[in-house]
Amino acid sequence: MTAFHEVASALTALEKRAQAEAEQARAVTASADAVQIAHKRYRGGLASYDEVLEAQQLLWPAENQLAQSRAQRLSTSVQPFTVLRGDWTRTEAEWSGPQAQSQEQEGDAMQWRQWFVRRIGVLLSMVVVLAGCTYDAAIQRLSPAEQAEFVRYRHIMTASQVHTYVAQPTAAARTAYLQQLGLVQRFQALAPFDQEAIWSGGPRVGMSADALLFLWGEPYSTAGDARRYAHWYYLGSSFTRSSAGYHPWDVGTRVDVYLVGGKVEGWVDVSSGGGVGTGGGSSGN
Repeated sequence: MTAFHEVASALTALEKRAQAEAEQARAVTASADAVQIAHKRYRGGLASYDEVLEAQQLLWPAENQLAQSRAQRLSTSVQPFTVLRGDWTRTEAEWSGPQAQSQEQEGDAMQWRQWFVRRIGVLLSMVVVLAGCTYDAAIQRLSPAEQAEFVRYRHIMTASQVHTYVAQPTAAARTAYLQQLGLVQRFQALAPFDQEAIWSGGPRVGMSADALLFLWGEPYSTAGDARRYAHWYYLGSSFTRSSAGYHPWDVGTRVDVYLVGGKVEGWVDVSSGGGVGTGGGSSGN
């Protein structure tokens, strides 16, 4: 009866964690929608970019909280299996019997494996949560102007470069680091139309392939030569990517961007089932 009770309790805890994660996912979706609306208002001249930054400041903590909720749910999902694994502890008499040598060796190996798996799971959960908290706190400490700079360059940087950038002690040091990477010079070399597209937060027909890298980062897959004709594929949807980047729960959707002569010709959202969603540009309609 005790085992049944423990399993039921573990499953109940797992269900609550899953519900909390689902609620947080809805909160992130609402925050992403707010960022998208702020971008549209900014592009329409109805709001300043401060409104976009304020919306993004609410989105990043929500995404961080979702990552923590997911880590807690994954950690809790181990509990039912832990309860069902059986007890490997034995009394001293049981360990000292004439037939116990092989059982002792087998028990030691099982005990070590299970101990190792549990500790690794806990460690990974702690790394996810602590890294998310540290990263979010560092972003929140940036001034609005620094956050605008971060938004401009974050997709063109690698993960290690982002962490190095955030770890710089001053705003001047962060800008100097971007110049050291050559990203400031690279942005300034873009045409004004490309720079405006990056600031708007959404793709535009006619923007260069390099500007698209600033906007959405490296595609997960490509086909063809961007200097002539190519497809760039991004995970997620064009809606969520334009507001806040790729979300793991968008894995069933991808954006197919068409490039001709190094310029964006159009894009279309494609679901995992092959259905075509929203699009943009002459090739995306």
